[in-house]
Amino acid sequence: MKTKSILFLTLFAFAFLTLACNKDNDEDNPGTGDTYMKAKVNGTNFEAKKAVAGYSSTQKILTIVGLDEDGQNALEFQITNYTGTGKYDIDENIVLQWQHGAYINPGGNAGFINVTADNGTIFKGTFECHLVSVLNPDDKLEITQGEFRASTKL
Repeated sequence: MKTKSILFLTLFAFAFLTLACNKDNDEDNPGTGDTYMKAKVNGTNFEAKKAVAGYSSTQKILTIVGLDEDGQNALEFQITNYTGTGKYDIDENIVLQWQHGAYINPGGNAGFINVTADNGTIFKGTFECHLVSVLNPDDKLEITQGEFRASTKL
């Protein structure tokens, strides 16, 4: 009888620990966690309920895209020479797409993209930047309080 009780308690403890560990890992499991991208763009809230990541290991380019529910506004950025988690200054290697235009660094330090987690499937991080339109340098874009959680799995 004592052996059955010990076996039952051992199995119960194992099941509990397994579930607890799975819960901790849910955040980085693309099947169980939500993806998103949100920021303030020129003071207006932008939110994408889905964010997609793409990484080319041959070209070392990480692309993150978030599209709002209406399909009217999208934020897309690429980091060339991507080497993993860390802070990437907005320089000539960053292109940000907003609505129907491309925005680039006007020169100097225009902001950052900080990739805080990367398990090869899920990419998380924050970003802030001040950019200008490729076509019209008077068209400025200020993005603050940006954050994302994007997955390579749809």
